Amino acid sequence: MRIKLLTMITALILALFLAPTAKAAVYLSLDPSAQDISAGSQFTVNMGVSNPSSQQMTFLNVWFSFDQNYLEVVDSDSGNWITSGTNVLDGPYHGAFNWDFHGQNSADNGTGRISYGEGSFSTTVTGNGTFAQVTFLAKAPVLNTPINYLVTGTGGLDDTYVTDTDASNILGGVSGASVNVVPEPASLLLLAGGLIGMAFRKKNK
Repeated sequence: MRIKLLTMITALILALFLAPTAKAAVYLSLDPSAQDISAGSQFTVNMGVSNPSSQQMTFLNVWFSFDQNYLEVVDSDSGNWITSGTNVLDGPYHGAFNWDFHGQNSADNGTGRISYGEGSFSTTVTGNGTFAQVTFLAKAPVLNTPINYLVTGTGGLDDTYVTDTDASNILGGVSGASVNVVPEPASLLLLAGGLIGMAFRKKNK
């Protein structure tokens, strides 16, 4: 009985030490998660990563979508690695995210897609926080128009993922954002004036 008990304890200890450990995950977010913006105004959304275990990130590949009928990306590339076409801004964040491979940084206002890809071959990238910022123009009034990361699971250019030094996808989850675009104040005043005028005319009939 004693030998059997020792055998079970030994097996348990070996299982604890030899079992593969779960990969620590990183998470992507858009901040702020909700905004109210006047039509015709510009606003920003921060693309952020939470990396609580300071994982080495070898590749960050991001795709996300927006409704081009209501929103338009404004080119912003001061200090960027990539400046061709319409871009999101990563220049101010190179210190925390010192990538040495620059894949893509492109916004397509015709399809409502943004693609951003960076990698690290010889640098150490373990940062937290904002890694890029998008400037949008609010084109027309709409309620809760979404801005979402695309996680297709394909591992290709149209997918959002983060890999570690073993080329494993360590993305644990994503959170998007939404925007309320409200009519500009001048339009609201005109509308209010029109409604008051209609009410006054009806009263005098």
